[in-house]
Amino acid sequence: MPPRVLLLPVDDSDDSERAVKFVLDNIYRSGDEVHLCVVVAGSHSILAPGADGVPISVEDDEATKEAATRAAADFMSRRFEPLMKAAQARHAFEVVRFLADAASVGDAVSRRAAELGATLVAIAGHKKGKIAKWLLGSVTEEVVARSSVPVLLVQ
Repeated sequence: MPPRVLLLPVDDSDDSERAVKFVLDNIYRSGDEVHLCVVVAGSHSILAPGADGVPISVEDDEATKEAATRAAADFMSRRFEPLMKAAQARHAFEVVRFLADAASVGDAVSRRAAELGATLVAIAGHKKGKIAKWLLGSVTEEVVARSSVPVLLVQ
């Protein structure tokens, strides 16, 4: 059987760690490729008052973007590398840049799954209240709605 490509979008949460452990214990087979990815904002922009009182958009500088990428890579390595080594899993850590709202993050994960030819996307479900979910959206729901490959929701 050919190796499978498993994509696991993660964040620095216990929910993500549980999802990774579940996949390694129950889904992963020797030879599979496990790609853990975190989506970071391509840029943050804020509206600030300009000299004439008209709001202007202010973007993060390159150093801020690079620091966010390094921080994401560091937490993935710190939190997930020991799990990958213990399972002797072939793996890669990826930082994917995209706009940072639920729809965009879901789209970025779905696109990355298609680019990799992923067999499965396994994502942690986060417990949010109804108001928070309404205000912030749900990355998990967006991945399920947009993905062209099967999605496993790990609660």
